[in-house]
Amino acid sequence: MWLYLAGSTAWLAHQANQLPTDEIAKDYFRKAQAAAPVLRWLVSLQADKVAPAAMAAAVEPHLAAMIERLEMVLEDMGTIHDRKYDAQESSILNAILQNSDGIAFEDGHERLGRFLGYSAGNSSEDAAPDPWWIADDSLCFVFEDHGEGKSDTVFSVRKARQAASHPDWIRNNLTQSSDAEIIPILITPCTRTTKGAIPSLKHLRYWNLEEFRGWAKNALRVLRDIRRDFPGPGNLAWRTLAAGKLKDAKIGPEQLKQMLTKTAAEAMEVTTAQEEI
Repeated sequence: MWLYLAGSTAWLAHQANQLPTDEIAKDYFRKAQAAAPVLRWLVSLQADKVAPAAMAAAVEPHLAAMIERLEMVLEDMGTIHDRKYDAQESSILNAILQNSDGIAFEDGHERLGRFLGYSAGNSSEDAAPDPWWIADDSLCFVFEDHGEGKSDTVFSVRKARQAASHPDWIRNNLTQSSDAEIIPILITPCTRTTKGAIPSLKHLRYWNLEEFRGWAKNALRVLRDIRRDFPGPGNLAWRTLAAGKLKDAKIGPEQLKQMLTKTAAEAMEVTTAQEEI
């Protein structure tokens, strides 16, 4: 706080022509950011007033926003006992691990995102995407879920085209994400498709269903570990610890984005079979 106040004083002095440059202010803001790398507003302050090289120590803004929401989730779940938390965790796992009900899978998928600190949603509108996870105003993941699918099914042109249109739906219906980077992701056990689907599948990231389930189970284990040390909202030491563990487990937005680089077109084999879904 004192470093921030000193930086603000030096910046105001420069604006009043009492200091020849803003270098003193920048130096104080750099030191303030190093002392509290998980304060999202301080990251934004650095972006405005400090050279880009000084941003290296900061937690990514996407992750800082996610941690702030995660604090609210953990606060709502309570820390005195585990009953509410255990029930939510179990319900999410049951929904995403079953194979017979696609609607239940989507519901569990949406709640998983919210549980992890994303701003998550879903829609029952015709041609709408399945769950979306918003990191902040500049990054959104939108999904096409095939939780009830079979590994030997051929993924259809129709579903490929529908999934590729999801970013447009997000921009048209979620104003907070209209200017965001929107990453469409296909979650499916399918490994085969037809030639006609390939152009659309080139626009989709691929996440194998069983790999998604394994990631989700590990994410919930990491979240439970983070919760064990949660002292309440706003604790900078806990935020720093949580940021490191979320990044290491590839739960953070940037890490998730970097993990899912393969397109569905690259992941699927082209076949002439007609048994499409």
